[in-house]
Amino acid sequence: MDTEERNRYFKELTLSLRREDAADGHRSAALDQVISIAKTTAEYMSQMESAPQLTASGLTGDYRLLADFNSVVLAGHPTQYGVQFITWERVQERTGLNQGDYHGPLGGVDCYATAKQDFVTRSGLVSRSALFTPDQLAEMYRCICDTLASNYPITDERQKCLESTAEQIETAVPDLVKWVAISTDRELKFADKMFAKNNGIQFS
Repeated sequence: MDTEERNRYFKELTLSLRREDAADGHRSAALDQVISIAKTTAEYMSQMESAPQLTASGLTGDYRLLADFNSVVLAGHPTQYGVQFITWERVQERTGLNQGDYHGPLGGVDCYATAKQDFVTRSGLVSRSALFTPDQLAEMYRCICDTLASNYPITDERQKCLESTAEQIETAVPDLVKWVAISTDRELKFADKMFAKNNGIQFS
């Protein structure tokens, strides 16, 4: 990575980290989140540096071709607010682009993950029904952690399977800490509504 590439990477990383609460009281979780954001940012910035320019009729500006399959493209567009990701369908014998889905740039690393998922489903690489949303994965992760932390008897095989699944979800969802926090907050608010009127207990 030369000096110019390194500067672009750290600028993008700074923009991504400013969108997250790195000063969270749970320092370990915050550190994991920062590391995950750094890895994801490094991944797509490396792709941006090596990707060819996307050329199409009527398209102007700096658009990098990150993926191309089955007449669907995934492009990255650097802006002063971070990288924007777009999926398009190729038309006019692959000379033009149509039906763009725009992701970001204000969503940080979330935009990259969402754009990749959009690309694989639009291009037919993966069926939409085969993919889970970050919200769904966060709920599964919580259920796995609750099971592993409980006194419920499980076999060694099942424990290893659940532990590996949890690790896989941690890798697959860059902002898992945020999604788990959202899920927990929803549950606490629901508990407040259910029980506060009867006994005055507050859970959040």
